[in-house]
Amino acid sequence: YLASSFAITSLISFNGKLYGGTYNDGRLLEWNGTDAWVEVAPTLNGQTWIYSMAELNGKLYAGTYPNAKLFQWNGTDAWIEVATRLNSSSYIYSILAYNGSIYASNSNGDFLRWNGTDAWVKLSFVEAEDRAFLAMTILDGKIYGGESPTGKLYVGGSEGVTVLLDSIQIDDAIGERTTCSFVVIDEEGTETFSQSQPVEVTDDGVTLFAGFIEKSTAKKAS
Repeated sequence: YLASSFAITSLISFNGKLYGGTYNDGRLLEWNGTDAWVEVAPTLNGQTWIYSMAELNGKLYAGTYPNAKLFQWNGTDAWIEVATRLNSSSYIYSILAYNGSIYASNSNGDFLRWNGTDAWVKLSFVEAEDRAFLAMTILDGKIYGGESPTGKLYVGGSEGVTVLLDSIQIDDAIGERTTCSFVVIDEEGTETFSQSQPVEVTDDGVTLFAGFIEKSTAKKAS
């Protein structure tokens, strides 16, 4: 079943089995547990790359290329399209399940949430061209996004409000005033705050995460 597939580009453990998403033909494959892949969903709507996968409420979801769609597996033999491309994005780089919803990042630098039926909802964005979150994960109830091409770390909010924060290197910042930019967008998608703010970095006034400042404990400078 790999004759026409150049690569397995995403893997997920789902319902006690291992599944792989392919590049070049956008299929979903199930490992037979010993020595072979078995196709359980063929290409759908010209999507040639299953770039990322996640599980929510007992269902398997996938982010695609070249039209940045969201697919849901029917559990037996086919993909179902449940969200189409938002604006001109090509990739859904990363998806994850969080607080009962599917969240995603696309190649436009948008941070997205699936509306649960048929569309992506834009929550926030990376404020620069050619930047995007290539990977996301959850730690202590917050979403973290790793950005390309500068390698910055962003932190997301919870309960429908998203805060994405430019990272600040701690080594040179303690005791200094520097600037971070962030965007706050409410659950209806309305931007409520977007600008750069100076912050004062102190030993006890920030929370460190992989060498970066977490916005929720950073102090605004006077």
